[in-house]
Amino acid sequence: MSQRLASIALIALTAISVSACATTSEPPVAAASGDAELERLMTAMMARRSPLADDDLASRIEAARAHPLGSFENPVRASGPEGQREYLRRLRCTNGRIPQFERIGNFGRGVFGSVVDGYSVDCGEAGPGEAEVFMDMYHNGYRETDPVPGFAINNGGRGA
Repeated sequence: MSQRLASIALIALTAISVSACATTSEPPVAAASGDAELERLMTAMMARRSPLADDDLASRIEAARAHPLGSFENPVRASGPEGQREYLRRLRCTNGRIPQFERIGNFGRGVFGSVVDGYSVDCGEAGPGEAEVFMDMYHNGYRETDPVPGFAINNGGRGA
């Protein structure tokens, strides 16, 4: 799918989400043109899934492992915005405390075919200091158990 079509899909998804709050109960239309690819993309994103086919996603996940977890090239996969926040609350600074974090925006389409969010993560005087962590929330049901570099993670007895 072209970058232009992906941009149109994100704009359409945003417009539908905003307009759904202020319109009648009629269901939103995926695209006036009825474009099947756009509809497929929007359906996947609304279900918090990557728009990629399973085998394509698996190969991209494997390729992303060549980059540090939390980088734009290997964003932390999470299950929705609550999964992003849950992951960040499990991170630990070198002093054992939970870092402060704030969403700084979306950074466009990432390696897994969906929108990547960036977070500022700050340990203050403790290590690793301040870091930028990239996350992809379109992995419904997925819970990352590895920490991003420089941090430890509290998995509550689950995972690594």
